[in-house]
Amino acid sequence: MSPIWTHWATSSQLNSFRVPLHDAGTGLSGLPLGRVVRGTQFVFDPFDAYRAGIVTSPNVAVIGSIGAGKSTVVKMMVARGLERNRSAVILDPKGEYGMLAQARSGVVVRLGTSSWWNPFVESEGDNLNFLT
Repeated sequence: MSPIWTHWATSSQLNSFRVPLHDAGTGLSGLPLGRVVRGTQFVFDPFDAYRAGIVTSPNVAVIGSIGAGKSTVVKMMVARGLERNRSAVILDPKGEYGMLAQARSGVVVRLGTSSWWNPFVESEGDNLNFLT
């Protein structure tokens, strides 16, 4: 078995990381996250991609400059996951996911001296808890 390929890069080197000009088609179905440069729809779900063998892990890193749409993409991915009965726990120090939680009948827990949360205890609706 060949070793797993790894590569270390600095944040300045990540600047060359670009979305491909043409989406070769992942074969994944679902609501599109957007369009690639040539206008075709881009559909991506990390768990579907993992099951299909397209990626080796469903983990996602969203990297971009200020105002590039990182939060929008993450909110879209979380909303689509919730529609498919997936779980989400959001640590949200800026409070920007509260509207998404309310739209999905979720619970926003504001951590402080008068509240607590145990992530190891499953409760009804636990896939809709948002922490701020």
